Amino acid sequence: PAPVAIRLAVDWYIKAETALLAIAKSIRTQQPFSLGDLPQIASGMATSLAQDDTLMVRAISHQSGPSLVGNLVHTAIFAIKIGMGMGYRSDELSRLALASLVHDVGMFLLPEPMLDEAGRWSKDRIDLLHNHPVQGAELLRRAAPDALWLSEIVMQEHERMDGTGYPKRLQGPQIQEMALVIGMADVLDAM
Repeated sequence: PAPVAIRLAVDWYIKAETALLAIAKSIRTQQPFSLGDLPQIASGMATSLAQDDTLMVRAISHQSGPSLVGNLVHTAIFAIKIGMGMGYRSDELSRLALASLVHDVGMFLLPEPMLDEAGRWSKDRIDLLHNHPVQGAELLRRAAPDALWLSEIVMQEHERMDGTGYPKRLQGPQIQEMALVIGMADVLDAM
């Protein structure tokens, strides 16, 4: 790709991280927040990935920023590529990217040391983790009341086709397709 395309792709990556870090700070300090520039960033990421794979290469080869923020950005990149493969239109890719960027905002309410803790977790900690989609959906209902679709997808992102997911143990067609795509992208990033 041309150097300008690479620079623009990196800018979308950095803009996404910066916006998400600001949202994380607001959530952790119990301040109201808005999506701000995230819809435009999501759209820019989708457009960039339609032109070349610079963002994809960055997601695969480089972990930057705090791990949760990096996961949100990488999940959005992987989800866009999956959506492209599924034939999503550009407006659908932008929505998918936006939902991916905020899919785990509820985790910003969890104690930070808990997120970095290795080993087996207690049942109480697992219960806290399994509640983060509910909390994230509520945060997004307040931050973006005109985009209720967003909180619905965030609520379902950890659901699985066979009913083994959480928080509601939904199955198959009960789960929105975009939530399944984001779930797949999230697992890819974890690998």
